[in-house]
Amino acid sequence: MRRLLLILLAFLSLISIAAVLAGTVTVTVTTDRKIYYRGETVFITACVYEDGNPVSGATVAVEVRDPGNNVVYTFSKTTGADGCATFWFTLDKNAKPGIYKLYATTDYGGGASTEEPSMFVVNPTPVGGEALPVDKLALILNTVYTYSDIIVLATLIAIVLIAVARKIEK
Repeated sequence: MRRLLLILLAFLSLISIAAVLAGTVTVTVTTDRKIYYRGETVFITACVYEDGNPVSGATVAVEVRDPGNNVVYTFSKTTGADGCATFWFTLDKNAKPGIYKLYATTDYGGGASTEEPSMFVVNPTPVGGEALPVDKLALILNTVYTYSDIIVLATLIAIVLIAVARKIEK
């Protein structure tokens, strides 16, 4: 019984050491723009990092979902020396208008996926037609921007408010 306990303890120790030695793998996915029109080309960059360093040779997969949460495009590539892979596709001339979400995953280092999807908007402009005005407030309210964008904006607003408050005090 004691021997079995020692073997189990040794096994658990090896797993713990492996977990400590294995780095933290993260995946990011971005597009070249936040707003597209039907028929335009969307460029996507997905990157894999281990402890913040780019991972070359990792397989990264990207999935694009339309406003109805239907998978409309899937891609898979191997990352280059910069840890990134580039994908592109042309939006259909009948693409659903609205917010599209991108998810990225990798099987490198036991696997990882994006914590939050990246997003872009398809404006309902007919191919060859005149661009319809984009309601910027509606885009903000529909969370086109990532949480980090919102944090930066909130920080800038706070700085401006502090500056205004200091001027009022004088």
